[in-house]
Amino acid sequence: MSSWSPGRIARWTALLAVVGGVVYLRCRPRPDFNLEWARESKNAEELVSYVDSGGKPGQVRGDLKRLHGAALARLTARGMAEGAPMNALLEAMLGIIENRIVLEMPKAEVERGSFETVASLMVEPGTFVAPVADHLSEPSYGCAKGLSVVFADALGGDVVKVEIERFISLGRETPDRGRPVLSISWTARAGTRAYARANGKRLFPSIEVDADLTLTVGGRALATLHATAMPASDISYTSYGLGGLDAIYPESDGSDSDVFSGIVASTCEGLGRELLARLTGVAADGEDADAGEVGHDRKWCEEHDDARSCERLGLRYRDGDGVAVDKKRAEELLHTACAGGLGAAPSACAPAAELTLQSVVHLAPESELRGTARARATIALMDGCRYHDPASCEALGRQRAVPLGNETTISEYGARQAGIAWIHACALGVDTACNDAGRVLTPYSPLRASLLFHRACAADLSDACAAEKSLRAKASAERKLFETALPAGDEAFDIGWATLFDGDETELVWIASRSAPGVSSERLAREVAIGTATVFTPDAAPHAAPAWARSIYALGDGPRSEYHKRCPPCPHATGGLGISQCTCLPPLK
Repeated sequence: MSSWSPGRIARWTALLAVVGGVVYLRCRPRPDFNLEWARESKNAEELVSYVDSGGKPGQVRGDLKRLHGAALARLTARGMAEGAPMNALLEAMLGIIENRIVLEMPKAEVERGSFETVASLMVEPGTFVAPVADHLSEPSYGCAKGLSVVFADALGGDVVKVEIERFISLGRETPDRGRPVLSISWTARAGTRAYARANGKRLFPSIEVDADLTLTVGGRALATLHATAMPASDISYTSYGLGGLDAIYPESDGSDSDVFSGIVASTCEGLGRELLARLTGVAADGEDADAGEVGHDRKWCEEHDDARSCERLGLRYRDGDGVAVDKKRAEELLHTACAGGLGAAPSACAPAAELTLQSVVHLAPESELRGTARARATIALMDGCRYHDPASCEALGRQRAVPLGNETTISEYGARQAGIAWIHACALGVDTACNDAGRVLTPYSPLRASLLFHRACAADLSDACAAEKSLRAKASAERKLFETALPAGDEAFDIGWATLFDGDETELVWIASRSAPGVSSERLAREVAIGTATVFTPDAAPHAAPAWARSIYALGDGPRSEYHKRCPPCPHATGGLGISQCTCLPPLK
């Protein structure tokens, strides 16, 4: 055997050291970063996701058990008994390393008739009632979210969540390890209240549900109960649409699904509290008290500038309903509600104006404060009438009919302004306003006055019938309306209200003609071109015509200045509640 030199021995020693190091490095276990992340998160969701991604259940069972222990301690402190069903639920979920309950809704019935009835009662000019009933018949992310909120509040985290099956496996193949299943069958009907975003015009009816709930774990029913629930007074939701613009575009359904989800989530929170009470033996908590309806209105008026809440609160202070009478406070609240612009509560304007005028009735007629109050009241009534509140239009007519300054009688301009306000109210169904408008216009336009008396007479106002009869001769002799001559044979048969130009109100007189539509259009070419007249065939007209008419046309007054632009034909896309003051009359109930 040959001998090795010291140098050769040193070289081989170094080589073996390198090889040994390589072997050591190759044999050392690689760190599991997913496991480390799951453990460091101290979050049940991350621990379960680790197992979903192929991790070993045994690696995280101890971590999940510690989270369960903290949750049980929390529940025990609230009075949960040791043998409560919640213990069995957590034990089963620990066994399969799971934190999710699968939500199933095999039977969801909706009493659609109740929603139709409620919608008919809620509809107001310029408002839209959203189709809540269309979104209550299938498993809902909103319901799962509401149930999860209840478990999270009670257990102090995400130890138990409720999910729809398709969301559990979203984006990946997630093995079914025998998750608990919560089955909810319900019958839903319309509730007695509605929701709207602050100053919004799109209404969302509340709901009430009768529900049967069964929680199944490992093939056996752990909890079975019947419960009723409805959403809370205030709901929250995350919007991914343009819901904040619904005061301007109330017909837009851009974020309806988000609001529906919020309503259902709040309702399912109520069901979740009942389920949790069954699982723990601890009575369910209800909705936080907020001093009742008064407190609710005060909160939403003062914190969220909600016009309807301010209106209700103002009326309470006016009438002493649940609060001490405070007329000054009521006046300010009602003016706040009235002056909310596109999100205003128009029905607040008439009582706001009334309180303002009452506050100075004791002052001398020449008092400057009385003049200021009159101006403030008039502005409020104009705001309310602009958004088609009949009471505001009627009161505005009375305000305008009062002679100004040193006048002893109302001027022709004042009479026309009062008449327009009353004609607006008349078109909204206030029969006495038809009579008032006819009376104030009689000296200046017997023809228009007789048409208004005719409408009032049809509503059984006897003095209007007599007034119409007395004006027949003068009305027949008046053959010129708004600078347009009426040819022989054309007969005015009705009167209405419209804005033909942005910001301009006018009486709209309907006239039947024996001429063919083409002849009427040619004769009225100038008026049609500038927008003060529209010609229709009788079968295509938006107004019923006398049987003998071959054509009918609507005739109104022109713009007051070149800055008043022509309005589009009704109905407008926004129902008249857009930035402009081109307004369409709402359909009468």
